[in-house]
Amino acid sequence: MLGRIEARLLAWPIGQYKRWATRAALVALYVLATVQFVGSYLFLEYPYVDIMRFERGYERLPFQTRLLLAPLYRWVDGNSFVVAYANRLSHNTYFFPQGIFPGEVLEFFLGIPCVLFAGWVAVRIYTAASRRHLLQPLVYPLFLVLCVSAYILHTVQYFRYLYD
Repeated sequence: MLGRIEARLLAWPIGQYKRWATRAALVALYVLATVQFVGSYLFLEYPYVDIMRFERGYERLPFQTRLLLAPLYRWVDGNSFVVAYANRLSHNTYFFPQGIFPGEVLEFFLGIPCVLFAGWVAVRIYTAASRRHLLQPLVYPLFLVLCVSAYILHTVQYFRYLYD
């Protein structure tokens, strides 16, 4: 299988190598920027919802009526691997001065694919609406800038809500 892939790559002209390498570098940069955004949002903002009360069914309304994440939070709190991972991360007081809980680890690893999917949808909408696709490499970075301005820059509130 690997020999077939190598043969296909060697059959490409040099221009296709450059195009493929550029696209791979852009995708890697976009993924790193997404990880940075999600991490900054989760660890710089103060959570409005008390996760312990939410996962046990005692959080105030309207948050308690949102039932999709509560079983995941309960599962993560009982998962010894995630608890040990969060405990290990909490020892790093430079990045996590308040510590980190297993629910925040869950939010981090759920947030990355959600933001990537939303950015992919934005790129697909641009691709469908544009004829020449000249600004396509700029759509995802612009999407991330808009996410930062909507969720991280402080204007009125300083709280992080579930389902953001």
